[in-house]
Amino acid sequence: MNISGFKFRYFDLVTILYQAIIFVLIAFSHHRLADNLLYLFFNAGTIAVVVLIARIPDNAGKFPAGIRYLYNLAFIPLSYLQLRTVIPAVHGRDLDLLLINIDHAIFGVHPTVWLEKITTPLLTEYLQLCYCFYYFLPVGLGIAIYLKKRAAIPEVVTGLTICYYLSFLGYLLVPAIGPRFSLAGSQTVALTGFGLSEVLSKGLNKLEQLYRDCFPSGHTAVTFLVLLYTKKFFPGSFTPVAVIVFSLIFSTVYLRYHYAVDVLAGILLAVVSIWLAKRIILKENS
Repeated sequence: MNISGFKFRYFDLVTILYQAIIFVLIAFSHHRLADNLLYLFFNAGTIAVVVLIARIPDNAGKFPAGIRYLYNLAFIPLSYLQLRTVIPAVHGRDLDLLLINIDHAIFGVHPTVWLEKITTPLLTEYLQLCYCFYYFLPVGLGIAIYLKKRAAIPEVVTGLTICYYLSFLGYLLVPAIGPRFSLAGSQTVALTGFGLSEVLSKGLNKLEQLYRDCFPSGHTAVTFLVLLYTKKFFPGSFTPVAVIVFSLIFSTVYLRYHYAVDVLAGILLAVVSIWLAKRIILKENS
């Protein structure tokens, strides 16, 4: 999309729209947010950088082209970290009870509590390891796309961008700390493995310091999106990736990070993100 000499990709516009929404929310909640000017500068600065990047021509060379498609590798994690303090300032209360009630209405039980019946150290160890694959699966897909399916780069980047930023908006709309905290009084079986799971869990708790990132499950949305793109572009790798992805999705509830409804919403988000990306790319190429 050409606007006054700037060639915007649709993932550029998604990024700009998200940052603009957060900028407005912070501006209206500035009295409840320490360092609000720093946050506003980040969101405005991100928009400015994306606008500048949109000036990079398609034939500028490999390194500029890489920046053109990969700048969100920096902005998405930073935007996620920003939410740690923005969500409480903007929303003001957690909605765990709503998600707990939806889970119970659907399943007749609290899934994270019910799963205590099958808890074993071996399963805990395996699923905690699978849970960590969330950080590597999108990177692996990106490398594979770059090496073998470069024509698919715009579609995959657009799909991932939509998926990440919509999940962040979901955290803002439905903030929740998760069943490992809200249902701690009902969970009587400790999640213990053989040592590695405890190390990984503590490390993730330090890394993921945002405790209101439950709905939708970003782990589910992103990894299921990776699975669907794997099926589309690398069908020969579908089975091993599917084993990891479905184990990871199950781990989000088993390890008490998410409610089951978060997972359902995450799957829906992945499907919607891929559908939107496909429609957008068709429109870009028409």
